[in-house]
Amino acid sequence: MAFTYFTFSNLLSEAHAESMTEVDQSLNPSPNSLNIRRHDINGPVCQQFVVELWAEIGHLAMNMRPFPPEARPSVLPSGSIFLVAETVADEQSLACPDLPYPCVAGSLALVPLEPGARTANGLRQDGKAAEVKRVITRSGQRRRGVAGRLLEAIEDIARTELGLEVLVLETNQAMVDAQKMYERYGWKRREVYGWYNSDESVCYEKHL
Repeated sequence: MAFTYFTFSNLLSEAHAESMTEVDQSLNPSPNSLNIRRHDINGPVCQQFVVELWAEIGHLAMNMRPFPPEARPSVLPSGSIFLVAETVADEQSLACPDLPYPCVAGSLALVPLEPGARTANGLRQDGKAAEVKRVITRSGQRRRGVAGRLLEAIEDIARTELGLEVLVLETNQAMVDAQKMYERYGWKRREVYGWYNSDESVCYEKHL
C-alpha cells in the first residue's frame, strides 16, 4: 500500500483526545493488565497499524509540507524493533473488537540511526542513538497509559539490550497533548534532526 510521506513520524494516542471514542471503563484494561510483546517489524500487525494511523490522520497531512519517501519508509530497516500492547486474554476484553488483531491496544517502533545517514543529521554519530516512530494507540484505549507503557518498555530494551544512550522522536506542533505526554515521561525538547527541518516538526530526546 502506497503512502504520501509527511512529517508525522509520531502521532500519539493522546493527540486527538477531543475525538476519542467513549468506551465503558469496564471494557478497557488498566495499564497493569497489558502485555507488551515484540512482533515482526514489517509483519501484518505492524502494517495494519500503519494503515490505521493514516486512516485517522491522513486528512491532516494534506496541509503539511511533504517529505521524500526516505523520511518515512514503508519498510523499516533490519535491526528495528516493533512492540505491541495487548490486552490480557483472561480478562476477556478486546481493545477494538471490530478491527483486525482486536486484542492489540497500541504499538510503536524503534529504528536504528546509522551514523552518517541523512536520518541521523544533527545527532551523535557513534551508533548510540535510535528513533522512536509509529506510536499509535487505538481509539478505545486512549488515555489509559498504553503509550506510556510502550515507551517505558522500549526505553528499557534500548538501554539494557542494545546499549543505546539516547532516543529521539518527532511529532507535529499541533499535537499539544502528545507533547505533554512525552514530557510527562521525561522526554526533553531538542532541535530538529534528520529530515525534520520544518517549522511544523517538534522533536524530543531522552537520555537513557
